[in-house]
Amino acid sequence: MTWRDFLSFNRMITPFIIKVFFWINVVVNAVIISFIFMVVIVASLGVEEYILTIFAVSSYPIALLVMFIIARISTELLIVVFQINETLVDIRDGRCKR
Repeated sequence: MTWRDFLSFNRMITPFIIKVFFWINVVVNAVIISFIFMVVIVASLGVEEYILTIFAVSSYPIALLVMFIIARISTELLIVVFQINETLVDIRDGRCKR
């Protein structure tokens, strides 16, 4: 892989950028989810029954896991398209891996 491949658009740089955006998405969503759950917990402290607080604390890891899975699946779907392109270019150029 050379600079000429990148400059002639024979190799794509978008899969790398997509992976960087995936990790940014994970961090930002984790911060947002943490903030939402913190607000719910603080808002529920005035309630005599702490059911809402217990629910928020116990569902936080589940929400993070679901967010991570959704971000991962959507990222993988995007990357598959670019991998198909690279495989087709390799087949065209006779660089098939067997």
